[in-house]
Amino acid sequence: KEDYLDFPLDGLQPLVDAATTWRDRALWLLLAGTGLRMSEAVNISWAQIDISGQRVFVEDPYALRFSKDLPQAFRHRFKGRATSETVFIPQLKQPFFDALEKYARLEYIAGVSHDLVFQRLHPPRAGTPMRDMSDTSRIEGFRRAVARAGVVHPHPNGYWTPHSLRHLYGVFMLNYLPVPGGFGL
Repeated sequence: KEDYLDFPLDGLQPLVDAATTWRDRALWLLLAGTGLRMSEAVNISWAQIDISGQRVFVEDPYALRFSKDLPQAFRHRFKGRATSETVFIPQLKQPFFDALEKYARLEYIAGVSHDLVFQRLHPPRAGTPMRDMSDTSRIEGFRRAVARAGVVHPHPNGYWTPHSLRHLYGVFMLNYLPVPGGFGL
């Protein structure tokens, strides 16, 4: 409890409502709903999303066996996950896919030179991969939304980051996921 790593579950809906774009809404629901790291989420391509089956897959861009041989310029931030299907918090799956649909229809810039889902939305870099944004930019956008949502950090000098959504996922799955005979994995 004293670490305050997990974003408060009751603050998630206000955070999502405070998003100024469908992209951010979809991204934050994906992070909270699946526990992905930001680096995993911003590297997801459209081919890794099964919209009709409502499934999201994460692939290791290094293909594990030869990644150490790739030049640094071709490596993307990633932490050793093999290809796998994500497991959603059940209550967040449909809101994610609804936000993704609105993002794709209203904000996504088609015809760019990549097939990554999450992209920058504002000129002069509109349409370029969001993964190329600095961590600082992504964190600051998140922190502004947290402030608009009024989600206060319990530690006087603390603040929430997108990574705290990964911790929300872990705490939920450990304690609150309905399973036969009770709750929590």
